[in-house]
Amino acid sequence: MPKLHDFRAIFFDVDKTLTNSQRQLSPRLIAALQKLRQYELEAGVCTGRSFPSLRRVVLPLFPDHFFHVISGGGQVINSLGQSLWQKTISDDLVREIVEHATFYNVALHIPYGKFVYANQRMINEYHNKFTDENPLKSPVLPIEKLTYYETPLIPAFGLNDEFVNYLDSQVDINFKIITDYVGIRHCDITARGVNKLTGLQGWSQLTGIPLEKVIGIGDSENDEEFLSNVGFSVAMGNATPYIKSIAKRIIGDTDEDGLAIYLEHIMEGNEL
Repeated sequence: MPKLHDFRAIFFDVDKTLTNSQRQLSPRLIAALQKLRQYELEAGVCTGRSFPSLRRVVLPLFPDHFFHVISGGGQVINSLGQSLWQKTISDDLVREIVEHATFYNVALHIPYGKFVYANQRMINEYHNKFTDENPLKSPVLPIEKLTYYETPLIPAFGLNDEFVNYLDSQVDINFKIITDYVGIRHCDITARGVNKLTGLQGWSQLTGIPLEKVIGIGDSENDEEFLSNVGFSVAMGNATPYIKSIAKRIIGDTDEDGLAIYLEHIMEGNEL
């Protein structure tokens, strides 16, 4: 079995991998990530989340010059939020998607800079449920204030069949439906062909580090392409059955500090 020193980078999904089911980062995990800085290893997140929800708590855990794959694989940024690579959905198509979401009463938002611009259902049913203390809460503005719509990511929530059928008819986008632990269907809409692997390939071009030298850790279906193409794949104990089936190692549950315990284990020189 390989060890940590055999690899040059490690990437983490965010929701229910870095964070627990309450969207919190445990003190033990924060300490483990800080210790990881001592190793000659690039570390970052590979997530469907966008910069506004990552900038306050998640990205400061990593050195400023480290790169991250965000927006469902549509963007590579550094820890300061500067975009280094991206694939976007055109302005016209984003406007059309927003119009159909309004018509079919689907909640969505568009990340832009430090804010997300949300339609009314998104504000009422999702953003307003998060307290200001939630580390992943994004600063939100009404979507009507947005003047430029081109974006690498459109998160949509409360999906219905009519809206999904509309998305299926669009050849210039990519999306994968995920059902969360309370039964809400959502998806991250990206440009055609874009997923977490696409972003990781962009990261590899920027850094010169091949994917076989990457450790990847995740828990859900949108991690499939990412975990299937890195050198060593790890599934959380709370991961879906399919993600567990494709991973080379299964670790503990996120609510039981599974990731922190695993990082401590491999930093002690044990096998991955």
